[in-house]
Amino acid sequence: MATIPQNTYDLTQIKGYFSRFFNLLPYFKNGEEAYNYLENEYFKQYGQYKYKSYNSFKASKSKFFGLY
Repeated sequence: MATIPQNTYDLTQIKGYFSRFFNLLPYFKNGEEAYNYLENEYFKQYGQYKYKSYNSFKASKSKFFGLY
């Protein structure tokens, strides 16, 4: 597996969070694994998780990309 690039996105901003997700996607087998990695990154930086589950993340992602 290739080395995962360091995060350069502002994960507190929805655009930054989803940009980081798509930045990570090629390094994982599927979206759920990329999401789990990203949630762990978020937790290490902010001391909490952004989403309660992969399903709530997917719903938010669909809403975000449906609006913009």
